[in-house]
Amino acid sequence: VDRGIAKFARGRVRARMAPRVALEMVGDLLCPWCYIGLAHVARALDQAGLGGDAVAWRFTPYLVQSAPGITRGEGDLFADLAKSRVNYRFLQSKGAEAGVRFTMPTETSRIYYPAKAHLLAQLAEKKLASEQKLAFKLALYAGVWGGGNLHLDSTEALLPLATSFGLEEQEVRDLLEDADAEAAVVAEAAQAKERQAGVPQFYFRDLDSDELVFEVKDYENESELSEFFATLA
Repeated sequence: VDRGIAKFARGRVRARMAPRVALEMVGDLLCPWCYIGLAHVARALDQAGLGGDAVAWRFTPYLVQSAPGITRGEGDLFADLAKSRVNYRFLQSKGAEAGVRFTMPTETSRIYYPAKAHLLAQLAEKKLASEQKLAFKLALYAGVWGGGNLHLDSTEALLPLATSFGLEEQEVRDLLEDADAEAAVVAEAAQAKERQAGVPQFYFRDLDSDELVFEVKDYENESELSEFFATLA
């Protein structure tokens, strides 16, 4: 993970509290704008003097790509970014504004089907402490876009990241090799795709009533986010 965000998200918490709202992020690991959006949310929390435990995290999967094994260079959004250095440099500049680094893909870079990684993110959401959930999700994004070219469809590639956060190896293996669990996360992502015009989307809901209390219209507007987070202090 980019060093500054990792230091914050792993628990440099200036104000601790029981969260009153849940933050649902609808996004895909193959969406660079989702990475940028989550980074802006992390920075806004920091600006408000809060940590990753200020909200209850909910990560709803979304699959931009519908089939596994697509290589960069075959006509999708990410292939276009890879082929167009102008577009990718724009992406890099927007990432820099959010404090994250995008590494230029090469001809051998691949886009891996992210269903297993979404499963792993859901396990982390259940098992990790609140302040670690944000760090874990950022680490997954950094693995894809920060130069690691993380193999999102490989149990062996995902295990080191999972265990570095304290997730139990055998539990991770069992989950990532469970075809029914993967089918369920794909179905959940399909439902999200039917509801959403695009990603990322961020929704704040009251923990007790599940009522929508705030919706992020512009995830790059850190001041608006910080003002909302300040109300949670």
